[in-house]
Formats: sequence, structure tokens, C-alpha cells
Amino acid sequence: MSSLYRKRRAFTLVELLVVIAIIGVLVGLLLPAVQAAREAARRMDCSNRVRQLTLACHNIESASKSFPPGYVTFSERYTTAPNNTYSNGGTASGASNFPAFVVTGSQGGGMVPRAECYGPSWVMHVYAFMEQASLNQRLEQGMAANDIDEACPWDNLDGTQQRRPDIDTQTYIRSAMSCPSSPQSDIHYNDLSLENLHKANYVACFGGQFMRDATARGDTTKKGAFGAVENVVKYPYGIRFGVGKGRRFRDITDGSSNAVMMSEVIPNLKVDGRTSSSAPVGMNRDVRGAILTPMMGGNSFSGFFPPNSRGTDVMNGCPAVGDPGAYPPTDPAFCTRDRNVDPTTGGQWQVSARSFHGSGVNATYADGSLRFISNSIDRITWQNLCTISGGEIVNSDE
Repeated sequence: MSSLYRKRRAFTLVELLVVIAIIGVLVGLLLPAVQAAREAARRMDCSNRVRQLTLACHNIESASKSFPPGYVTFSERYTTAPNNTYSNGGTASGASNFPAFVVTGSQGGGMVPRAECYGPSWVMHVYAFMEQASLNQRLEQGMAANDIDEACPWDNLDGTQQRRPDIDTQTYIRSAMSCPSSPQSDIHYNDLSLENLHKANYVACFGGQFMRDATARGDTTKKGAFGAVENVVKYPYGIRFGVGKGRRFRDITDGSSNAVMMSEVIPNLKVDGRTSSSAPVGMNRDVRGAILTPMMGGNSFSGFFPPNSRGTDVMNGCPAVGDPGAYPPTDPAFCTRDRNVDPTTGGQWQVSARSFHGSGVNATYADGSLRFISNSIDRITWQNLCTISGGEIVNSDE
């Protein structure tokens, strides 16, 4: 019989199922490897971004002989002229002095009566040193206009695309402040007379213990690479930048290779049900990751607990128990609200470095180097690495 008339033999159903099963097994074996490769690429991109921020701070040090201030405040001398006056000659009514570790919105947010007493935090200092001259120009213009009297840049210069886009800087800097491994969202921080604050991932080290240690009221052996600059006055407004008044290399007596500068934090992206025309996606009362504000957990962290610790974050920018935007107590990211502003006992706020990398966090050091810090690092070792002048002997490879 001619070959043209031979019947072609097809796959049987059993054979087809076997082939499909083999393909499924191969995909199952390859998928984790593909996901791991993607995360490795994201982690590399993440580490590069935080290192760029660190290099910007080094460029600032080269230009001004100090790293940028963590933040600037004259809250301890708020009632002293010219700090208690406005540019038109009027006097701030109801103002009172309060500890420098308190960071809030210009109207106090219930923590203090008023708080028109701040200069730009470290994030705003890096604009001009990350090829963002236009953002720096917006900051300068905003300080000379919107912020000249109320003196709280993360409150008065909180422009977004939906609200006051003419002074918006955080929309643009957010990409430089965001780790690709972390989910991105337009959920805003809104509390303590602050609103419309975008969230990201990179944070400056405020020390090895509490927020109060970033100020003159704290334990000097626990201070970090960034802290409060308190020896400024309100006018002229340019003094509030605190240029040249941040940490200097000579202050890092533990050695620049043993002093953490920056790391990562995981923002709370849960919504609490509130929305507005400028925050249509939603908002919450958890400050962690809020780019512009140096409130503990906002653009800052401390080394009180090791990376990705289940130890509870304690901060003033934390949702109350029962708030829809709060994490449950069983969640590793659960936080405790503490708004004690007593000069002696207050400010014991700390937020741990956290990431979506699983096994640890990226961290940069004062010498410009970058290392991946494992979750298993000894707690005391990590605390010591997060200080600059504790006098400890630290093996930086631990």
C-alpha cells in the first residue's frame, strides 16, 4: 500500500498526560530559580539605590565638611526671639519649649501646643547632590515662602501631584528612596497635623537605641551617624538648613567602617478607611517610611533590635490599638504607640531596619561601603554598629 494511505499514529491520551506532567514538573523546578534570580536582581538594584544616597551624603560632607543633619530643630528655644516671631513682626501665640526629640507637624498634632520650629531633614539635603537641582530649587523657594514662618518643611512643603504640585518634591525623590523588592503604593501618612506624605524604604541611622539619643538629651554613647542639629535660630531662614552642622568624620570615633549610615524599612501600606481628594488611594497613621519626616520610623531607624526583628517598634507615629490601619499584635510589624514627651523619660522610640529580602537588610557605612546584614547578627553587635562613638570594639564582619 502506498505510504500516502498509511494511517498516522497520534499520541495517546496517556502519553499526552505524561508529557504535560513532565512539563509541569520542569516548570515547578525552574520557577523558584527564576524567582530567586529576579529577587537577586531587585536586591542588587536596591543596594545600588541606597548606596547612591550614601554617596550623595559623602558629597555633602566634601562640600560642607559635615554630613547632612538628620533634622534641624530649635524647639528647646522656641519661646526665645527670634524663634517665637513671624516675619511680619508678630509673635507666635501659645508656643512653649519642648524636647528636641519631638517631631510632629507645625501645629503640634496634640503632642505639643505648636511646633513651628524645624528645618529640612536629611532627605531634602541630598536633592542637589543627586542631579536633582530642580527639586532643590523648589525646596529653596518653598523655604523662603511657604515655610518661612511655620518652619516645618515636611508639613508645609508636602506637595504632591494632586495637591500643590508647584512645591512637589517627594513624588520625584520617591523613586530614589524606594527598593524594587518592596511593594509600591500611594497610601499616605496622615496624623499629628501631617498629611499627604508618601512612603518609601530607605532610612538614616539615628543611633543604637532611642530617638532621644539623636538629641543632646540622650545617651551620647548611643548616637548615630545622623541626629538633631539644635544650635540654630529661625531667622534668617537659610540658617535652618543646618549646613555644615551635621556629624563630621572626627565625630565617628568608632571608625567609619564600623558605623552604619543607612538601611531599609518596611512601610505600612494598610488603609484605615480615610481618603481625600489629594489621597484618593487612602491613608493611615503609621509613619514608617514617610519620606520627608525624620520622625522615628519616617526616614530614620535605630539599631535597638536586629534587622527584621520580631521585637516591637515603639514610636509616636503608630496607629492606636483597634485602628483599621494597624497591624495585629501577632504580626512582626506590629507597633506600640508612645507619645511621652517628658524631657527625662520621653522619646524612647525605636524602629528596626526591615526589608523584603527575607534573610537580612542592605546597610551602608560611613566609609561609603555597603554590606548585606543578616537577620542573625548578634543584637549587641548590631547596636554597636549603629553608633558612632560608643567606644565598643566591633568585628564589622559579624
